[in-house]
Amino acid sequence: MNDQQIKLTGNPFVDTGLAVISCLGGLDDMAKLTTKVVHDVFGNGDDLARWNSRLKSFSQVFGTNNPLFQNAYGYTKSSGPSPLNNAIYQQTLKNFLENVDDHHGQIRCEACGNLTNFDFAAACTSAIETNGEKAPDTKWVGRDWFPLAGSLGSDAQALPAASRAAHICPLCLFAVHYLPVGVTLVEGRLTVFQSTSAEFWYELITNIVHDIQGRINAGNYDTLGAKEGSRALAKRLLGLFEQLQKAERFARIPLGTTLFVWRFSNAGASPDCTLEEIPSPALVFLWKAVEQGFRNEIERFIEGERNPEYSLLRCISERRDYPALYPKGKSEGAGPRLFCLYQVEVRARTARTLSIAQKLAYYAHQTLTTKDLTRLQREGIFEQKFQDLFRQLMVRMCGQGEFILRDYLELFPLIEQDSGIQVSSDGWNLIRFFLHHPDVLSSTVPNGPLNTEIYQQGARINLLRYCAACIFDNSEEKSKTDVLNRMSRGDIRTAWLQAQFVKLAESRQCFTFATWSTLSKRPDGQTSTAEVLFQMRLLWIEWNAQPNIPAVAVSYQDYSGLPATVEDYLKNVATIYVKNRGINRFQRDILVRLRRREIGMQWFKGKLASGNEHFSEDRPFLTEDQWNNLFKDDEGRNIVVERLFQMHLVLANYYRNQTQINEGVTNGQ
Repeated sequence: MNDQQIKLTGNPFVDTGLAVISCLGGLDDMAKLTTKVVHDVFGNGDDLARWNSRLKSFSQVFGTNNPLFQNAYGYTKSSGPSPLNNAIYQQTLKNFLENVDDHHGQIRCEACGNLTNFDFAAACTSAIETNGEKAPDTKWVGRDWFPLAGSLGSDAQALPAASRAAHICPLCLFAVHYLPVGVTLVEGRLTVFQSTSAEFWYELITNIVHDIQGRINAGNYDTLGAKEGSRALAKRLLGLFEQLQKAERFARIPLGTTLFVWRFSNAGASPDCTLEEIPSPALVFLWKAVEQGFRNEIERFIEGERNPEYSLLRCISERRDYPALYPKGKSEGAGPRLFCLYQVEVRARTARTLSIAQKLAYYAHQTLTTKDLTRLQREGIFEQKFQDLFRQLMVRMCGQGEFILRDYLELFPLIEQDSGIQVSSDGWNLIRFFLHHPDVLSSTVPNGPLNTEIYQQGARINLLRYCAACIFDNSEEKSKTDVLNRMSRGDIRTAWLQAQFVKLAESRQCFTFATWSTLSKRPDGQTSTAEVLFQMRLLWIEWNAQPNIPAVAVSYQDYSGLPATVEDYLKNVATIYVKNRGINRFQRDILVRLRRREIGMQWFKGKLASGNEHFSEDRPFLTEDQWNNLFKDDEGRNIVVERLFQMHLVLANYYRNQTQINEGVTNGQ
């Protein structure tokens, strides 16, 4: 026998079997696994046959059509496998093992990719006939020999397809029979693992093997993890991390380590397999939680889990909030240190974000009534009136220099990159948690550095800051104070902001309908300016205490939102008016009067939808039906106000462009 090194194959079933063999061989590193170790661990096969004949996981992995459970060879439910069952099973595995050294062949193993000419049927036939039994005429690799290999002509095969039997080399066929000693159940399904860190993965398999061996010695042959649901793996990882930390095997989880969870079923008429990923941040969180002494606290949460969808493992894998962390009913939820650790490691929140939420909660305790605080602390979604209440607190804090827009956006980051200014609601959960812990120490919620990427969330923030700066800069000192006072009373809404747009479009770039849509259009196409105005309000309060408004670089689109024909007609009307009466008259007679609402719908209709001096016979205009349809959206909803706003913006931007052209000519450009 040549003693050759055995390497991992990339197949989760084969590699788990090889890891089990390495563990049983006492290896501390799988790189030391050789064919000699495999032979030494197997011996005459008595131990493996004895384990597999009793472990419930064996039939879950291979079914009951394997020689070990064949009724024809003497198996009975009451007494289990007969000596003949054991003999044929062990001899078959010996035949596999004897062929492991042969690496010559023309056919690729569909588990590991090595070339092989291994004759599976011959190995099985020899084992059966050696023990005095008649072998079947045909024999192929099916699910009774390799997980998910299928049965030719019936079950859909995972390796490789239903058209033929799988080609599997002897080492892979041999190794998978150690799976029952290395699998666990997660949510009722058999589970094996892979990882980007071979060292971490081997420690996990070793931990499972030791547990199963201990259960075997105690006469317990139930499958590891049975009746534990999703709790099994989370508890196992916590226990493993504590063990590794005590043994000082790892100073930390290897950088970038990801755990892949293969959950499969090899039984019945519908074998299947799913792959789930536990990302590195989730593993880092569990490691640090154990390191900081939170294992018992986390396991208390895990024991109370009833719905796998909201289990700790599912939440950390998908980087979602874990509901059990929050106070609910009689549950106090997590302590502040564990809560902050979860938010930083799993939810990728900054320490500063947490400190902002804590600061708001503390301020609320100083200013709100006990009744309001009690309502705010209840679980559930923050009602709109309580969101408004907290926004008032933010405005007050902003006026005192303790809160700025940057803070707000850290707590409520932008969402829906293709829609208007809308923010995530997750920040309310953080505030609610700290309402229960307003006085936590600063060491628990550190005040981290400013997140310099907050204003790098795309064009929307730049546009908002630019528009806010133009509006603020265009206001007189008295007007600025008046605007802020009116905002505090809720008097300033969409119409006011539209009025600012059409006025500033005459002299400033960027005030187009495209900009308006970028700031205020929801994904459903409806307009919502409440969020835009609130964020502008925070900026204006901040800037009111500064000598200069910060300059903002901005890019924008000149999109009118109107049908191209209507836009062309409007510009033609403006061109003729300017040609006949001049640019100043255009501004005074049309733009100013539009802003004063002295002209409106009827004026536009007269210019666009009826014959008059601006239209010759060869210049068409909108019919009555076309005019009426202009004021309905695709859903048939009335959009008169929006259309008037769009047409006004087209004329205002036309005026600005013409003015700039005229100035260029005057300056000799």
